[in-house]
Amino acid sequence: MAKRYFPLNRILLIVLEKILNSNRKIKYMIAFTIDSCFLYLSLLLAFYLRLGNLNFSLKLYDHIFVSSIIIFLSFWFLLKIYRHILRSSGSATYITFLRFIFFYALIYIATTFIFRFEGVPRTVSIIQPFILYFALIGWRYIFKTSLNSLIRGDRSSYLFNVLVFSNIDFANQAVKALETSENYKVINIINDKKSNDGQYIDNIKVINIDKIKTILTKQNIDLIFFIDKGIDNLNKIEIVKKLELSKVPIKIISNFDQYLTNFLDQNNEDDSYIENLLERETVFDLNKNVRNSLNEIILITGAGGSIGQELVVQLLHKNVRKLILLDQSEYGLYQTLERVNNFKKINKNLNSIVEVVLGSITSSFFVRETISKFKPTLVYHAAAYKHVPMVEENPIQSYINNVIGTKMLLDFCYKFNIKKFVLISSDKAVRPANIMGKTKRVSELIVQAYSRRNKNIKYMIVRFGNVLNSSGSVIPKFKSQIKAGGPVTVTHPDVTRYFMTISEAVDLVIAASVIGKGKEVFILDMGSPVKIFDLAKKIIEIETKFTKRPIQIKFTGLRPGEKMFEELSISGKTIKTKIPKLMKVEEPFLDYEN
Repeated sequence: MAKRYFPLNRILLIVLEKILNSNRKIKYMIAFTIDSCFLYLSLLLAFYLRLGNLNFSLKLYDHIFVSSIIIFLSFWFLLKIYRHILRSSGSATYITFLRFIFFYALIYIATTFIFRFEGVPRTVSIIQPFILYFALIGWRYIFKTSLNSLIRGDRSSYLFNVLVFSNIDFANQAVKALETSENYKVINIINDKKSNDGQYIDNIKVINIDKIKTILTKQNIDLIFFIDKGIDNLNKIEIVKKLELSKVPIKIISNFDQYLTNFLDQNNEDDSYIENLLERETVFDLNKNVRNSLNEIILITGAGGSIGQELVVQLLHKNVRKLILLDQSEYGLYQTLERVNNFKKINKNLNSIVEVVLGSITSSFFVRETISKFKPTLVYHAAAYKHVPMVEENPIQSYINNVIGTKMLLDFCYKFNIKKFVLISSDKAVRPANIMGKTKRVSELIVQAYSRRNKNIKYMIVRFGNVLNSSGSVIPKFKSQIKAGGPVTVTHPDVTRYFMTISEAVDLVIAASVIGKGKEVFILDMGSPVKIFDLAKKIIEIETKFTKRPIQIKFTGLRPGEKMFEELSISGKTIKTKIPKLMKVEEPFLDYEN
């Protein structure tokens, strides 16, 4: 991306920063002095507009000015106009000022009609409030714009020119969020509706997507932000294809309400299309379905993995009391902590406490010490070996980790009487044909058995399919094979799998823990299964869109224990919950003794 240097008038900035860092009362007085000056000038202009000249008695003018300033001062303090921070003023501030001027005008007009100031036209009291309103918001807008421009230039030696594609309803929010980064200059807002072409949002022109080539010839664009909220998935794919013709890097914000967590993380640009591979609407959105906060002390095992990391981020959004992050992978925990730190930088008011614990759930002493020390009220058990071929080759270690580790964790949760335990399971546990599926199924049976043993603890199981772009997903493997020049290996042309996004998977886990009453197995309605062969073709098409390098697909045959298709339920009996697309399944389970 091209970097452009923006010089800064240091002297002006120093003066402005000294004013901004001064005592609040001093800033109030400066603002009031400026407002009073404009009040005086607006009266002069009102007289001039009414009389056509300035030939009037200054004594009469001063008399009406005193009345005006008394009324103005009363409402100025009553409506707390002085508390609006200038550099953050916007439409809400201007609406407050409109309300202020409305009340001011009513009293002022009434005063001039009651006291009948000699030689003063009554229409002056009607004209002056209009002039005053535009003067008050005008100098604030100019000050805010100038200050933000100066500060932006000082804090960053470069800006990136960006375009924002967005639904009009969310464009203003997106632009404001980008401006807070102080690194990005929004050139235009792109939209696919021709009726919006030529309109302005926050002084930024809206351009139809068909005119994007015109913008690129006039401006040096470094990046396109695609805010996909409010856009159906099939239409989204067509829009992305149009944007890709510009050959400008595209950053897709697929979860608009949460994207500030990893604000403008350029390392994710190559993965921007991943969630669109399903070609279906996201079926689950926690923010729409589960609104209450989780006031819990939460232990997450496997916090360094793909699911664990997403769990941490989404729980931070819900402002939980405390998070204990447990994993045996030092690097995995480091990556999770980086995401936590990024979240803290953006969310200054975060109250959640985050503790990191490095160790294995197969160590009895370690698990007992962790639970007794932190006393969690809710446990999300995500730690497991999940890679089917590797587990197939290492059955004993996988059994120890997936089964014995789960049993050990359950023992100490039972001993210290936690409130809720959520096992994150897999569709491979349904009529398992491989070691991984069998270990997960045994883990499920143990959890179900514990739910009969202790009715004070709510035990739940969440079962889902393959998670797009997670550490165990085929997508990183396909991308690696494409980067190496191919071939992309697929076991069989007809193998199908259920897929979901990481955010959907974690939404499901959190929702289940909120509404679960114990002894439940939760699944998500994920639509139709996807052919792995079709998925491979789409990824090849996208990854080679610029190089046009031919990549072959090679069929290697089914691996030991691999099934042609997966299922989500053993019994096939599903029960709807109060959350759309989230279901419970009725399944048999063993007693603890068995």
